[in-house]
Amino acid sequence: MNVIAIDIGHSGVKVSTEADGKVVKLAIPSFVCPAFPLSDEGEQRRAGKETVIFQDRPYFFGETARIQGQMKSPVGTYDNWIETPAHAVLLLGAIKKAAAAGADVTHPILVLGLPTHLFSQQKQPLKEVVARLMQTAHTMVMPQPVGPYQAMMLDEYGFSVPSRNASSQSWGVIDVGYYTTDFLVVHKGRMVEDAMGSCGGMRKAAEHFVKSLSQRGISSDIPEAEEALVSRTVRDFGQAIDVGAEVDLALAKNVAEVMDTMARLMSGVARQLDGLVVAGGGAGLLYPFIQKVHPQAVLATDSRFAVAEGMRRFGCAYRRIQANVPV
Repeated sequence: MNVIAIDIGHSGVKVSTEADGKVVKLAIPSFVCPAFPLSDEGEQRRAGKETVIFQDRPYFFGETARIQGQMKSPVGTYDNWIETPAHAVLLLGAIKKAAAAGADVTHPILVLGLPTHLFSQQKQPLKEVVARLMQTAHTMVMPQPVGPYQAMMLDEYGFSVPSRNASSQSWGVIDVGYYTTDFLVVHKGRMVEDAMGSCGGMRKAAEHFVKSLSQRGISSDIPEAEEALVSRTVRDFGQAIDVGAEVDLALAKNVAEVMDTMARLMSGVARQLDGLVVAGGGAGLLYPFIQKVHPQAVLATDSRFAVAEGMRRFGCAYRRIQANVPV
């Protein structure tokens, strides 16, 4: 059985699986729109790779949906989206992309994640969604921040990393995503329920940036804002405009919410943590601020894929345990 881990995020879908004995990682932008005929043959071929059928209707997903659908924002920027057509299309699209990359998608062990504040209420409904869409050998759903933790504790084959001791170490995890920033504490191998929670993600920083830029008379949108948060510039009629001040303001508001939530959830255990791992697509932007307050904070390896990769490694460990092979 192959393990396929899919982190279905509100800005992008990250996939980690195996093909031909190697780890394969895929990123798919979270755009979905109804499919329609395309006149250009080249675009037809490209679109064919990013088209799936859901409930007898064809849908574009990924870059094809973004470009051909002229979409400005990703889909599903609200809590209750796991039973929407868009979420189903992204899941089916991720499986299609994995198969195209050479992965065995026949009855896989499928591992999915949910934001911490939605985990308890959406865990079972998400499993039921999967059961309606595909056949799996086993479906696991876990809080998204568990992924970065497992990516530290397990190697790429799912074996325990010798330098880490889950039974004696305590770690905090901050997963900085697009829609939510999720928090988790694992105390000596056990998740602490009261330290699980979420606050706004990088989407809020992007929204703040768009508002700030409008005060300079420059009209922007969320995708451009997301790029500008990293580059600190925007293009305006062929000119590169420095927007560093607006970026700093947008990030400061986001950081304030993250630090406040972290203090509320982790204040009782922060001093005792062996470390604090910062992961997710927005980790690089927020890590310097977090590290100033918490010197034990570390940036996750390949932070954008840390959730998917850690879930894949956990799936590998589960597969071996089910085969009665010692961990």
